[in-house]
Amino acid sequence: MKKLGIIALIIATFFVFSSVTNAKTVISYSDGVKCDVKDDYEICTFSFTVNGDEAQKNKVVVDLTLTNVTMSELKGLNGFTIKNITNTSFVVESDANSFKAGTHTFASAKFTKVEKAKECKVEYTYNFSKVDRQCSAENNKYYCLNGEACSLEEYNKQCKKEEPKSCVIRDGKYYDKNGNEVSKDAYDVSCNIVNPETGVSGVSFVVLGLVAIASVSLYLITKKNSKFINL
Repeated sequence: MKKLGIIALIIATFFVFSSVTNAKTVISYSDGVKCDVKDDYEICTFSFTVNGDEAQKNKVVVDLTLTNVTMSELKGLNGFTIKNITNTSFVVESDANSFKAGTHTFASAKFTKVEKAKECKVEYTYNFSKVDRQCSAENNKYYCLNGEACSLEEYNKQCKKEEPKSCVIRDGKYYDKNGNEVSKDAYDVSCNIVNPETGVSGVSFVVLGLVAIASVSLYLITKKNSKFINL
């Protein structure tokens, strides 16, 4: 147990303060909470250290037991995002898809002593896991093929399937059956769209138009031939 200022910090796992991810990687948090002492509160940071190879983890669950202490102003640090908070725990995820070797300070919080309390302590333990985030999006944050946070532009480039543009109207633009941007009239013809006022499709208009032209031509030829015969 370590006593820093007014609040005692205890590793709640009975001093089992490391997580072995494989034979070459160990994540330790023996000094996982450090505090800056103020008047009746402390600002504390949460961290862990990866020793050996890169740890294939991107999520940390912090379990807490607070005795005569309240926690507030919790926030993620250094590319870590707070995903969930309860009275006894909080969850953070890294923008990266794994933890590289070294120390990672991932969150900070304000711990305030309950007035007139004699004993104040914070017990904590960490649990590490991996979340598959390939080509996913959440709360305006985007993750690319490698599972790491990326820009919306890169996310669309790597992950978003091109929406079909065959016989669709999108953003006020018309696309024919071949996916070409065309006028509304050409769209109606190509996609055989029915006119709601006439009940006739665009293709039908073309057919009717051709029939009308043929009929007029036949009438004129017949009329001309009739005059010729009458003479």
